[in-house]
Amino acid sequence: MRWPWSCEGSPPEVEHAREAADLAEQKRDAIHARGPEAFALAAKGREQRARNHFGESIDLAMKRRACMRRAIAGAVTTTAAALAIMPMFPERIGANVAIVVIASLSWVLVALYGLRSRWQATRGGRAVLYLAFALAAFTTQVAVSVWIGSAYWGRNEIRFVLYFGLAVTIAHLIWTVVRAQKEDRR
Repeated sequence: MRWPWSCEGSPPEVEHAREAADLAEQKRDAIHARGPEAFALAAKGREQRARNHFGESIDLAMKRRACMRRAIAGAVTTTAAALAIMPMFPERIGANVAIVVIASLSWVLVALYGLRSRWQATRGGRAVLYLAFALAAFTTQVAVSVWIGSAYWGRNEIRFVLYFGLAVTIAHLIWTVVRAQKEDRR
């Protein structure tokens, strides 16, 4: 830029200020020339800022966090309720009743999910049914041992088969979850 009031012999401060102003104008022109690119980069930055490190939107992350809080609150409430009603049962009867209820509800889950859902459609659905079945069998064996005693024929073999089956089922569920998480990240 030409300065209209240039004069010979200007002090060095004035010349320096003129050079700085010229440089600032050149930078501004360069930025304006790259306007569309700058706007695209700004939009990309805003989009990246709107996502967490898992790549999910902030809204989804907040919903996930709220869901986790509800799960924790539910676990705390359930524990408090169990502690509140525990004195109502004589010694060991409360736990014995609870294991029978768990076994019964587990078999209801197996029946409802196995007969009324399309559990075979996905790996996750199959893993859930396998786990429900293994849990139902495990709790049934525990309930039988609690109510009729532990001196029945084949108890050790039955326990081994059921416990091993439950362990394999849980390992399968973990494998299914890890595999699904890897697929989600792709």
